[in-house]
Amino acid sequence: MENGKIKNSVLERFLHQTIKKITKDIESFKFNTAISALMILVNELEKQSFLLTTHYSLLAKLLFPFAPHLAQDLWQKLGNKTLLDTEPWPEWDEKLAAAETFELVIQINGKVRDRVQADVNISEAEAKALVLSRERIKTHLNGHQPKKVIYIPKRLVNIVV
Repeated sequence: MENGKIKNSVLERFLHQTIKKITKDIESFKFNTAISALMILVNELEKQSFLLTTHYSLLAKLLFPFAPHLAQDLWQKLGNKTLLDTEPWPEWDEKLAAAETFELVIQINGKVRDRVQADVNISEAEAKALVLSRERIKTHLNGHQPKKVIYIPKRLVNIVV
């Protein structure tokens, strides 16, 4: 941990995304999806070779609205003397919660033919070049040149043949 920040940037990004998701889900009364996000968080934490006490404390805070007695017990086993209901709710950093990549869906004549991870800052020209360079797309085009390529930023590319 450096200056209170977690070194593992992938885990840090995931934690901030999870805090944001659970907070928004609770505000929208979408408790099932909030619990699902908690389960995904636990699975992700289990994959880590090294965790800090702050990770477990965060988990206890996020778990508290759904299982208060269990969360309070975990909180106390972590050495905390306070009650969880007096602790502030975790906040996320929007910059850290922002994804670096997204799943670009590739369609040919309206049918999904492939998916690829792309940088969120990809330009339209770069997206088209990426899509047209994929072997799977070349196979589906079968040597035909696209009549039109429709790009919807951060979502999809549709090739009309």
